[in-house]
Amino acid sequence: MKKNGYYIYCQQTSNGTPLPGVIEKIDLQNSLFSNCFDMYNITLQYKTNKLAKRLLPGSQLFYWNEAFKQLREPAFIYIRKPWADSGMVDFLRQVRSKYPKTIIIIEIPTYPYDKEYFSNPINYTLFLKDYLSRRQFPQYVDRIVTYSRDDRIFGVKTIPIMNGIDVGSIKPREPKAVSDEIRLLAVASFQSSHGYERVIRGLSEYYSSGGKRKIFIDFVGGGETLEEYRQLTKELGLTKHIVFHGLKYGDEKRPFYDNADIGLGVFGGYKNNIFLSSALKTREYLAYGLPIASGINEDIFQKSPSPYFIRYRNCPEPTDINRLIKFYDKCYKSGKSYKQVIEDIYGYAERNADIKTTFEPVIRYILKTVDKRNSYKATTHAK
Repeated sequence: MKKNGYYIYCQQTSNGTPLPGVIEKIDLQNSLFSNCFDMYNITLQYKTNKLAKRLLPGSQLFYWNEAFKQLREPAFIYIRKPWADSGMVDFLRQVRSKYPKTIIIIEIPTYPYDKEYFSNPINYTLFLKDYLSRRQFPQYVDRIVTYSRDDRIFGVKTIPIMNGIDVGSIKPREPKAVSDEIRLLAVASFQSSHGYERVIRGLSEYYSSGGKRKIFIDFVGGGETLEEYRQLTKELGLTKHIVFHGLKYGDEKRPFYDNADIGLGVFGGYKNNIFLSSALKTREYLAYGLPIASGINEDIFQKSPSPYFIRYRNCPEPTDINRLIKFYDKCYKSGKSYKQVIEDIYGYAERNADIKTTFEPVIRYILKTVDKRNSYKATTHAK
C-alpha cells in the first residue's frame, strides 16, 4: 500500500494569468511522485483581507491552517516556497509535532531572491516577514531543493538539482533551408531578470555600425517588462526587426519554434546576483532542437558541454550581434544539414534535460529517508 505524499503550492500568476510553465512543472513533479506515493495537491489560498493589513507585522498571507487540516498521515510534504511568514512557521511546527516522521522538503525556484523584494517598496515588509520566518527553517525542514549549487540554504542541507521537462512530449521543429537570415526567439513571461533589453540594444548597435545581415527577434509571451521592450524597440527604430506576438498557448507556439534559428536564454541574472540559470525555457528550446544564446551560465551546459550554446557576459552591456552571427554560421554552415543539427540537439535534450533524470535525486532522497525512518520506528518498537 502506497504512503501519502502532499504537494503544497500557491497559484503563481502574471497579471492575473496562471503561469503555464509553472503549472506544467508541478504536474510533472507530481506524476513522478505518484509512481511511489498516493499524491494530494494543496493549493494555498491567499487571505482576502486588504493588502495593508496583510503587510502588518505578525499578519499572515495564506491560510496555512486550512492546509494542515487536509493532511492525513503524510510520509512527506513537498512545498514550493511562497513568501514565508509566521503562518508557514506555525504550519511546519504543527506538522513536526503531530507527524514527527514526516519528511518536509521546500523547493526554492530562485535563489538568491532577496533582491526581488526590493523592486517594489510594498515588498519591504514581505521581505522582513520572509527573513524572520526562514531563520526557523532548520528546526523543521529536512531538505531544501535548489537549482543553485549551494550546500546549505538558510541553515538547511540542500538537494541541488536541475530543471527538467518531459522531452518526449515535444516534437522537434521542422528543418528549413539555411540562409543569411537569422531569427531569434524569446518565449517567456517577461520579467526584469530576462534582460532582453541587452539584445534589443545590441541589435541597434549592430545596424548603427553598418551591419547587413537580416536579423529578427520574435517575442512570444506577456509579463511585466513586455511594454518596456516594446517601447525600447520603437525608440531604436527596430519595429521591422522585432515583433511582439503576445501570449500564445500550446500548439499556438509551434510556428514560432519551427521558424526560429536560435533561442534566447536569460540575460539579466546580474540584476539579482544570480550567476547560474536552470530555466525551464532552456530545456524547451533544446527539446525543439534550437541552439541557445544566453547571458548567464546555464547549469545544463556546465554539466554536459555542447557546441550549440553560446554565453555572453552576465552584465548590462548590449549583446555583440557579430558573435551571434558567427555562432549561427558555426551551427548551420559547418557541414551538417539543418535536420542533423536539430537531431543532435534533441538527442542532447533526451540525455540531459528530461525530468525523470533531473528530479531523480529528490525521489531517491525521499524513498531512502522514508525507509530509514520506518526501520528506526520498527526497531524501537521491537525493543
